Amino acid sequence: MPVLIAYVDNHERYQFVNKPYVKWFKLPRDKIIGKTVREVVGEGAYSMLEKFIRIVLTGSPVSFEVVVPYLAQGERDISASYIPDLGVDGKVAGYFVSIRDITEHKKLDAEDRMRLLETTHVARINTMGEMVAEIAHELNQPLAAITIYSDTITRMLSRGEHNQQEITSALGEIKLQALRASEVITRLREFVSKKERQLESIEINKLIESVLHLIEVEANWHGVNVKLCLAENLPEIHVDKILIEQVIFNLTRNAIEAMDGIEKAKRFLLIKTTLGKHNQIELSVEDSGPGMSIAEIEQAFVPFHSSKQHGMGMGLSICNSIIRAHQGRLWAIPNESGGTTFSFTLPIIT
Repeated sequence: MPVLIAYVDNHERYQFVNKPYVKWFKLPRDKIIGKTVREVVGEGAYSMLEKFIRIVLTGSPVSFEVVVPYLAQGERDISASYIPDLGVDGKVAGYFVSIRDITEHKKLDAEDRMRLLETTHVARINTMGEMVAEIAHELNQPLAAITIYSDTITRMLSRGEHNQQEITSALGEIKLQALRASEVITRLREFVSKKERQLESIEINKLIESVLHLIEVEANWHGVNVKLCLAENLPEIHVDKILIEQVIFNLTRNAIEAMDGIEKAKRFLLIKTTLGKHNQIELSVEDSGPGMSIAEIEQAFVPFHSSKQHGMGMGLSICNSIIRAHQGRLWAIPNESGGTTFSFTLPIIT
């Protein structure tokens, strides 16, 4: 078997090792049998494994993934299982060891993740480029307000008017509008950030709230009425916040643009969260547009296929990759009353 197999007694001494185990540690079998785990794997490796050995010697099986600095192999990622060997009296006689070297697998996973991060970053930059007019309009409103209030204060002072209440009120509005503009810039910078991010535990509704401002910019520009139907007290999910925000934003932006062909009074967008089956959170984005056929929906997930005149054709493909990387699923269905609903699931932290 291409797996390291061993049997260790309750004194932590090897009683059996298979051929891969011998090859791994570059020692003859007779130099392993009878030796302690500490002697064979080395002090550094033993310090990483000792806590798992303690667990299995109490009679509880344990499985784990850990980076171990072996004497013979150097630092390796391993996936291991320790299974207790219980005698008829219920006491632990020893334990069975099963180890797989997953170093290369982890390396490939890291490379895939870097490629995904690069691709998603390009997509975010492209999206912001497409939205430049909407963003400029969103920033222009608070900046124009700041100019108006500043001019008001200047005129009052130049005429010798020192109404403290009015001046204080105007300064307060200036501060409010400056904070509003700053918030837009901060969210844009965070959204297009390229730096490596860590998975974090968060509520899905908070992710929706954090991207809602950008959604509203696009919705206001296209005259779309956004509605929320968010389930309360949902369990947390363990995700890359920026990537899942990107999925939510891409799906809502696609839905908003899909309604350009209908009259504004009928443009509705519904964002919904529910507690799904199998320990999953489900998020849906429903539009009231002309809708898509089953064949069109299938084509929409194909890379470089786009219904937009100047589209990259990568948006939904990237969203699908992001959700799959989070062990979720993304799909779409046509609505009975017209329009399309895109949904995805993400596993709940258990």
